[in-house]
Amino acid sequence: MASLMDQLDFLTRRAWVKSNDQLLRKHSQLSRLLMMRASRDQQTGAKIEFGLRTTRPPVKALADAYDTYPTAGGPTHLRGVLEWADYVVGLQISGKEIRAQHGVNIQQLLKRNSLSEMSTRERSVMMSILTGQVSEGQEALAEKIGTDIYNSTGSVGLTGLQAIIDNSQSDYATLAYNNALFETDSKAGNTTYWEPQVSTNSGTLRELTLELIGITKGRVRRGGEKPEEVVAVCDNDLWTELDLLLQSQKGYVDKNGSALAKVGFDAFEWGFISFMPDERAPANKLYILNMNNLWLEIRPSADENNFEGWEKAPKQDVAYGPIHMECQLVCNDRHRQGLIGDIAGVSD
Repeated sequence: MASLMDQLDFLTRRAWVKSNDQLLRKHSQLSRLLMMRASRDQQTGAKIEFGLRTTRPPVKALADAYDTYPTAGGPTHLRGVLEWADYVVGLQISGKEIRAQHGVNIQQLLKRNSLSEMSTRERSVMMSILTGQVSEGQEALAEKIGTDIYNSTGSVGLTGLQAIIDNSQSDYATLAYNNALFETDSKAGNTTYWEPQVSTNSGTLRELTLELIGITKGRVRRGGEKPEEVVAVCDNDLWTELDLLLQSQKGYVDKNGSALAKVGFDAFEWGFISFMPDERAPANKLYILNMNNLWLEIRPSADENNFEGWEKAPKQDVAYGPIHMECQLVCNDRHRQGLIGDIAGVSD
């Protein structure tokens, strides 16, 4: 027969996995979308590595000369490297809880051989404690990841949008934004694939206009047989402003008609972009994200279900069990990510 600790481990893992839908709902809108579409089977190494296309081969245009085709050079490839962001959720059963219900401390309780040695009432109390810890742990994990996606600068843990987009002239994935090997697709010759599209107003709030949205949208999205998917995200205050601005526009699709709305998100579409609110998004900012070049990578050996088992804390009346998850937000083309900042919402 399995030991008491083995039984508690099994019940905790089952409760966590069984409530994964609840975990997903607790994420903010953007992190929920990223979690639903996360890549879970590619990156298993100690670091995340991904290839980047840079300069194209040379092109010559000389008439009536077979020997003038380009023979030298060729596409150059760079490698982006990111560390895994390490999230640890500490589930805990305190002696105070156990003594209140069982009249024994943790050490005495865990000396029992199995749950079968407990009364029905004691087992019910134990399951209630486990379920409560799982629920609180999932909420804490969802809140932390949902917040870090926007705010983390990458110095510790997740490289969030702050590092990928806001800090537009910073290094990312060990590569400088103006690395000479990144090819320019701007006529002005001053924008590389590694520099995001950022529009600000020196800290002064301004009115949100269709022109602002259209300019950034045109720079981050490509059409074609399989057009790129672009999602715009903002806080609830700016979302109200957007709703009022776009309702009367041609091509507007109501919240029940958007692709994201059909799978359970608050969203509407305009100009081939899905707009959605997020309670954790920063104020006065509208992120316009090309989802073809931005994704959440989850390490298969340490995903959100990775419960490592209960342990007795030495010399303490407590048992703890960590959920250890490793993930990272990855962008392989910063040039296709946009931010419109310094925008006044309804309450400003």
